[in-house]
Amino acid sequence: MIWACQTTYASHDLYSNPGVGLVNGSYTIFVMRSTITRLQMIQFFLAAENGQHMDSDGVEIYKATAYRIEPLTERGSFSLDGELIPYGPVQS
Repeated sequence: MIWACQTTYASHDLYSNPGVGLVNGSYTIFVMRSTITRLQMIQFFLAAENGQHMDSDGVEIYKATAYRIEPLTERGSFSLDGELIPYGPVQS
């Protein structure tokens, strides 16, 4: 799973990006590979409620000013803000 966010809060109770504002123009990209356990993923999202997820086990965190995601397979699905988008490269 890849989660790229540019805002401090993903929702009213999800402090996704502590210390970051819209004006800095950067993304925080969270990468959860297939090796992450269900428990680690649950702990990550529970800790994100108060911004304590930034040092979660099993999660890689990157800072970027732009990103591009290219699928490794020919078939699959992508979701952006809960909406299904065409399967293919995504960038911002």
